[in-house]
Amino acid sequence: MDSSGASGVVIGSTTGNNGTTSYAMPGIAWGTSVNLSAPATDPVGLQFSYWTLNEVTQPAGQKELNFEIAGDSAAVAVYDIARYTLT
Repeated sequence: MDSSGASGVVIGSTTGNNGTTSYAMPGIAWGTSVNLSAPATDPVGLQFSYWTLNEVTQPAGQKELNFEIAGDSAAVAVYDIARYTLT
């Protein structure tokens, strides 16, 4: 599993290795349930937008990502600038 993103974002994980945004976790057995949790903002104020899992976009705003390891997996927390509607 690999998670990459802005420097300083702490991704919570039920499988350990908290506190980094780019890490490899070899040795997680197939069938292991994983829960990743992304903070609402990154250190420079970018807003959490969505996760991708194996290049598939997950529902917007869903800060928790739950999945079962079924081989190599890539999870990416996507952050974006805050968007405002001016009226």
